[in-house]
Amino acid sequence: MNVWLRLALKDHSDNTLIMQYLIHLRDSGMGLIHFVQKWNSTYFFEFVKFLNYFDTKYFYFILFPVIWMLFGTYYGRRIFFLFYLCGISNHALKQLFALVRPFHDDPSVGIVKLGGYGFPSGAAQSSILLCALLIYHWKNKWAWLIGIAYTLLISFSRIYLGVHYPLDIYGGWIAGAVLFVIYVYLFPQIERVFNKTSHLGKFITYLAFLGLTFFLHLPIFFYYSSMAIGMVVGVFLIQHLKISFPKTSLLIKILVQVPISILGLFLIILCNHTISFKPAFLHDFLFLAILGFWIGYPVYYSSYIPRLFKRNSKKGF
Repeated sequence: MNVWLRLALKDHSDNTLIMQYLIHLRDSGMGLIHFVQKWNSTYFFEFVKFLNYFDTKYFYFILFPVIWMLFGTYYGRRIFFLFYLCGISNHALKQLFALVRPFHDDPSVGIVKLGGYGFPSGAAQSSILLCALLIYHWKNKWAWLIGIAYTLLISFSRIYLGVHYPLDIYGGWIAGAVLFVIYVYLFPQIERVFNKTSHLGKFITYLAFLGLTFFLHLPIFFYYSSMAIGMVVGVFLIQHLKISFPKTSLLIKILVQVPISILGLFLIILCNHTISFKPAFLHDFLFLAILGFWIGYPVYYSSYIPRLFKRNSKKGF
């Protein structure tokens, strides 16, 4: 257990009471897991296993290019850093509470086996965050319907697969809701400060922050920070070179640009599996940074002939 992650709970007696209460709430959810796992229709079982895909890195390798291409650099960058914060905060909370997953207590419920602790659920945290973003930006009844259905399905699947207790799900929902409040109220304040500085100043600030998390020697920090460094470099090049791109229809974006962007990401992943070198630390960093760079800059470049580019000013970093 990382000591620095427990600094918020210095009173050991209070800490013990809190943990005992959480463990009691958690254990009471085992009956629900056994109950839902009785629904063992073949098609239902395969559907729930498919939902596990939405809690993998490959889902986000598709999500980020889609957001970046359809909604532009501004929202792409915003949501990228929101999920950067989501991943790191979820890891920190799991280390803080150190509550095990259901299949650790009862191996028979472990349809899927995952590493690490269970509280709060990262899938529930990210799904409620996506739901809130969809409703906030789309603002119609379909956004509510799709967002809530998505959150409930993903959350239910984590219980059914035996990787989370109901308590883990509730904790994930609360953490995701807090992040959404930060996105709505704190992000604009940060942007106002950043808009008063030069592109180079923003670039240096981003790299300083990412460098700090990069050297904390935790795998999750290394993963997100490496990818974010590449993305920041890509966005900085767009701003520094004052590159703008021809406007295209939504149909062209969906049928051409998004598929090319996603294909590029998976080609990078394929190259990573076929090309390796030492030290492994440097290999992994370069791979993740290139992924981030492809999202931050070449994801646009890949969809146009370079001679079509125009050089003019662009909206803030």
